[in-house]
Amino acid sequence: MMDSTASMGPNIKAAKSNVATIVAKVKDAFKVAKVRVAFVAYRDYTEGPKHFEFMDFTENITSFIDFIGTIR
Repeated sequence: MMDSTASMGPNIKAAKSNVATIVAKVKDAFKVAKVRVAFVAYRDYTEGPKHFEFMDFTENITSFIDFIGTIR
């Protein structure tokens, strides 16, 4: 879950830059576990029509990374 309001730009950028590495480290640490990820972005009502954007749990890490790449 991430605050995706305008003031969080640097944090959103950091998440985009680091998520692949974080998931790889989790998969490496827990080799027999299924790694599933999900994402929720939330914004203030004054920041436009997309107050919430979400991706349900998935094992498809590429799709997850692509989704996070669309968050502004």
